[in-house]
Amino acid sequence: HISLKMGAQCSTADSVHGHAIEERQPATEPTTDNSAPAKSATAPNEAAKIASPRLVLVDYAPPEPASATRPDPFFDYMLQKSREWVRRPAAAVAAASAEPAVPSKPTRKFVVLGGAGAVGQSLALLLKIGLPKGSLLVLFDFANTPGVAADLSHINTDVRVQGFKGYDELPEALEGADVVLVAAGRDGSAMTRDELFNFNAGIVQSLVTSIAKTAPQALIGIVSNPVNSLVPLAAEVLTSHVVYDRRRLFGVTTLDVLRTQEFVGQLKDVDPATVHVHVVGGHSPETVLPLLSQVEGIAFSDDEAQELTKRLQEAHTFVVSAKDGAGSETLSMAAAGARFGLALARAVAGEIGIVEDAYVEADGFDTRFFSAPVELGPNGVERVLPLGPLSPFEQSVLDAAVPVLKQDIEVGVGFVSKETPV
Repeated sequence: HISLKMGAQCSTADSVHGHAIEERQPATEPTTDNSAPAKSATAPNEAAKIASPRLVLVDYAPPEPASATRPDPFFDYMLQKSREWVRRPAAAVAAASAEPAVPSKPTRKFVVLGGAGAVGQSLALLLKIGLPKGSLLVLFDFANTPGVAADLSHINTDVRVQGFKGYDELPEALEGADVVLVAAGRDGSAMTRDELFNFNAGIVQSLVTSIAKTAPQALIGIVSNPVNSLVPLAAEVLTSHVVYDRRRLFGVTTLDVLRTQEFVGQLKDVDPATVHVHVVGGHSPETVLPLLSQVEGIAFSDDEAQELTKRLQEAHTFVVSAKDGAGSETLSMAAAGARFGLALARAVAGEIGIVEDAYVEADGFDTRFFSAPVELGPNGVERVLPLGPLSPFEQSVLDAAVPVLKQDIEVGVGFVSKETPV
């Protein structure tokens, strides 16, 4: 790998992943300590020379994982893709950059609705890097999408990017889609969940209506919040157009899994990517439930389980507060959407045995929709896995979540029942 470092910010022996890095610079080039005050005697041109950043080329090869395979396939996959991306031979890069005489047809089409938003742009970036070679990544939003697509198209991966904007271009954006991720609307940083639903419901209804008309065969992942209500809303819209297949509709609750993995890693001083945990119930503070009692190889005291569950329930509020109310969890949400979107990409390509947690319509629970571990396949949900035994604390959280989930579901269903299908 080649790493670019800003010379004014790097020391002579930085370390990345435990590998020492030597700064390569002429012996006569002045250095500066950023923490020391500037000397008044320094000449203006000399001060400008010292403050000017330098790009330093450093040879760096990241270490291989400690074991042959990492337990979390998402992180393993992204690590592999990142290595392929920067280690491509010069001949392969030149060949990929050359315009083919006859453009080949993309193998799969992935659409991000809301692709110019804060979540959508980061999500699109991760998909551009992570999607299988030959894929087509399409971004749609009401403004700025062609520019975002043009920006992404300069990244040297074998994934074509197109951008569409405005409702008039929505059918073309959706036509032939294999996977559609809905990341449109507001993030709710300065709203109650009811206010957020009232704002996003109409947007999601319009977008899902277009999906029903143009790409009813697509696998649909609802990233927009509140997931607990917007997924039932989407199901009602699809039903009204007689195209609803509950195997193909998902609420993306993966952020709860990422958070729990990270929080457990911090608490137990382990690599978060090695933490196997399912997070079930719903995607709101009152309905989210990490099944910590089932984490393999890690034991939690009652106090630890309760504190971790509370931390997960309050995670959204924590991020909004840390951003002084000016935003919400956009980057981590994009990472979660990418993990789930790439899992769908692997599933539609025929890979078997992929299990992710998602908010789906399923039998065997006390509510119509429920977030549970699901095995993915080319047609969406292959099967919903049982929750397994719960601890007394987990059962109490689940019992309290069910009435809230039922109410959230009714809000989504009720919104559509008041509307006439477009």
